[in-house]
Amino acid sequence: MTVNNIAPRTPVLVGVGLASQRFELATDGVEAVELMRRALAAAALDGGATALLDRVDEIIVAEGIWAYCDPGALVLDGRSPHATTTLAAVGVLQQTLFTRAVEAIAAGGADVVVVCGGEAKWRSLRAQIAGDVATETTQATDVAPTVRLD
Repeated sequence: MTVNNIAPRTPVLVGVGLASQRFELATDGVEAVELMRRALAAAALDGGATALLDRVDEIIVAEGIWAYCDPGALVLDGRSPHATTTLAAVGVLQQTLFTRAVEAIAAGGADVVVVCGGEAKWRSLRAQIAGDVATETTQATDVAPTVRLD
């Protein structure tokens, strides 16, 4: 099959990104949402498509060990303000996130879908060892993702 034969709504993986950190002082690390932002930026660079970050229709985040109410909104940080934010609860098969993304694109409900997740447990552990607390960005208690996958 050539590029000319691909159906217009065929989902395509554009880029993959990763962000990690290891350090001794907790103050040298960043929180989980910042790691997700960095991974998203790396994925956009990997795919040579940084402009897509302004056209995200949905961002799907795998729930982690953090207290964010709507991590997708924090990750986008004002970009793509029309984007639906989805939070997949712990226990949801991770394949479900990717299935949701490709089905939304194939059905025409979205053109750009982001799937991400992140943890900063090393940071909180380093802070705990130092007798400190690793703070996280807070959101209003009435903030919630558009969709929650349980």
